[in-house]
Amino acid sequence: YNSAAGIAVGWSGGTHNITGGLVIDGNTITNINADTSAWNVGHGAYGILLNHGTSGGQTVGAEIKDNTISDLEGLWAHGIGLEGDTPGAVVTGNTISNLTDHKTPSDAVAVWVEDNPSAGTVTVNENKFSIVSLGVALNPTTATGVLDATNNWWGDATGPYNATANPAGLGVGVWPSVDDGYTSYVKFSPFYNSAGMTDLVSVDPIDYFDLDFSPSSQAVNNPSTLTVTARDAGGYLVVNDTTTQMFLGADNGASFGATPLTMGALGATTTTITNTITGPVNVTATKVGDTGVFGSGIITFIAGSDVTDPIISNIQVSSITTTGATITWDTDEGSTSQVEYGLTSSYGS
Repeated sequence: YNSAAGIAVGWSGGTHNITGGLVIDGNTITNINADTSAWNVGHGAYGILLNHGTSGGQTVGAEIKDNTISDLEGLWAHGIGLEGDTPGAVVTGNTISNLTDHKTPSDAVAVWVEDNPSAGTVTVNENKFSIVSLGVALNPTTATGVLDATNNWWGDATGPYNATANPAGLGVGVWPSVDDGYTSYVKFSPFYNSAGMTDLVSVDPIDYFDLDFSPSSQAVNNPSTLTVTARDAGGYLVVNDTTTQMFLGADNGASFGATPLTMGALGATTTTITNTITGPVNVTATKVGDTGVFGSGIITFIAGSDVTDPIISNIQVSSITTTGATITWDTDEGSTSQVEYGLTSSYGS
């Protein structure tokens, strides 16, 4: 067998089960090289491979966790290969990077699943993938079920690239997605938006909007900043959606700086809201073309002086004579203003 692996369990089509808790934990696997010639001389480079039981046996409940796998090169390169029946396998806490293959299309994959009728019971969570063509992929004709690859870092805040489900993703790829037309696919959303793996975001459909006012209690005739945030059905921030528009509505005579608004790539968009009378104002955001996607909030306007300075613009000097001149200017709101003048920067003093 011409493939090379750091750790391999199987290399066989056995019919017996491996049970009792196979754990592959805390290893550093690097510089695995296989022949890069064309098939069938060239073969694969693996960090960790489970391919026992391709003729009926199973590797049950395997845990592959907290390993660092890098610098693999072969005709194909798989950081972790689940290439046999692995019911209940858990792949977590691994860091996989720098995988190089010599196939077209690329077959450099951090976690690859094939010949696996239990793919739908496998979880691939809390891992980091970078400098590899695909972070997680499966063969939809030989792997069965929806593979859970949520809660991973894919090398970029925008998440993994998939031509149909996340074309704006700048991270390593994922395939196939729910939108690629297969009954077996990889579920990758939500995902982490930083290598620190603290905040999860989503590219699933927008389910509702959150409305936030800053400040939430504002003096009349003064603007409050309104931030509208998109959330999916699980409550995760929805990113990479730059086409969804929403109408804003308000009662009690309040007005907005702009409406409708278009969602931003980072999952939020802002405008301002003002009112001339005191009291609470109910505000709504509704997706254009889909009234079922909705959000609401309340801001209160209170009595108080105008605390925002007017903006002065369009200053003009005309009708200049030896004894006088006419000075005009514009302000963005009604205001009382005056001209100070003199022969020096001290003006008239």
